[in-house]
Amino acid sequence: MKILEERKNLYRIERSGGMRTDAYFVANERIYEKIFSDDALKQLVNVAHLPSLAAPPAAMPDIHFGYGFPIGGVAAFDAEEGLISPGGVGYDINCGVRLILTDIEAGDAIPGMQKIINDIFKAVPCGVGSRGKIKAGQKEFEHLLRNGVKWALDNGYAEQSDPEKIEDGGCLETDIDTEYSKRSYERGFDEIGTLGAGNHFIELQKVCEIYDSVHAGEFGLKTGLLAFMIHSGSRGFGYQICEETIKELNRVSGKFGIDYPDRQLIAAPIKSPEGRKYLSLMNMAANYAYVNRQVIDHLTRRVIREYFPSAGISLFCDICHNIAKFENLDIKGEKRAVLIHRKGATRALGPGNELLKGIYSKTGQPVLIPGDFAAGSFVMLGTKEAEELTYSSSCHGAGRLYSRKEALRTGDLNKLLAELAGKNIAAVARSKRTLLEERPGMYKNIDDIADSVEGCGICTPLARLRPLGVVKG
Repeated sequence: MKILEERKNLYRIERSGGMRTDAYFVANERIYEKIFSDDALKQLVNVAHLPSLAAPPAAMPDIHFGYGFPIGGVAAFDAEEGLISPGGVGYDINCGVRLILTDIEAGDAIPGMQKIINDIFKAVPCGVGSRGKIKAGQKEFEHLLRNGVKWALDNGYAEQSDPEKIEDGGCLETDIDTEYSKRSYERGFDEIGTLGAGNHFIELQKVCEIYDSVHAGEFGLKTGLLAFMIHSGSRGFGYQICEETIKELNRVSGKFGIDYPDRQLIAAPIKSPEGRKYLSLMNMAANYAYVNRQVIDHLTRRVIREYFPSAGISLFCDICHNIAKFENLDIKGEKRAVLIHRKGATRALGPGNELLKGIYSKTGQPVLIPGDFAAGSFVMLGTKEAEELTYSSSCHGAGRLYSRKEALRTGDLNKLLAELAGKNIAAVARSKRTLLEERPGMYKNIDDIADSVEGCGICTPLARLRPLGVVKG
């Protein structure tokens, strides 16, 4: 493939063979070398073979190999004639990240951090197949899937100000006639408020650096204060939706007449019965994920308030990745309605964007970029340039560099625990295996990720957070 540098940290893969358009990716010079460590760029090129693309597909600096579409990939399809692909969304629909701020001095929490982390671990079920204390009957489950965070608000798991700080207000529209399977209900009715495994986490953090004091002050972000971050998604319910849809589309794919370079790119026209059904089911799973993070937040706040009863705790933002959404984009000077797939990518809407409300309309969309659990996380803001360059998209994290199998093969638990102790990071997990799989060095360098998106112009840095304690599945 022929790769050309278009501008700082932005590269173009020139159209060739069966590609219908060019493709783009974001990387600084250090990340650039690592992007070729797997076949993720080949997957990006495969996406460029699909019909009805409204613009060239793009990939973020955290790009790595996924199912069909690369993780870190963005693709915009024409809203009328285009496609919707489960592989372009991912199995964990609306996996997302939430940041909560407190007025607690981090120094006051550090001496008891291991105990706090242990108590959060007890309060929030973690790991594969974990079950929560909330078990929703059919009627309640239906209410949750249709109403998202409003269900949490009605049931005492949210505060009145929370929805305005959650993407989409914590609820996406579903078709009232769409029915989900019995199996998806069985996998989801008792996983509400559970963390899951893999790269999902609850992390207590210290705001250690502010890069934009004006906007940080407007948000209440101050150095030295305690914050916590939640990364989780739609659990077994979302996985089942994706799995069932892929099987169904494979059964009927012949009638759509689409020539795929990779069968994992399986898709349906947006306006087809199959496309409309998946879109509605995907939105149900997204609403489930919003509620899941909301309940985890609620449970975590309860633990923190046991130690700091008078603490002020408030939601900063909740943003999702692994989703497809209708948006209006300026493409080559033309306003165009598209369905944007963001898989392992998040919105980076610039100031004044029509989709932003309240303070975000002034500042731009907050972008949360967590690194591994020893490296820390960045809080950034979307820009107007992002709307032009990457269709209002940015990265969702550091992106895996080595497989979990490789992480286990080369890992040393005692060495890892000593490293965490040396950095004063408390950690607890359902499985020590998870700690090894997710350990420092298994992900790309978070500083290079942040430099990649800032240098390209799609994000501006707001703050950096340092990890103090982490809960893993």
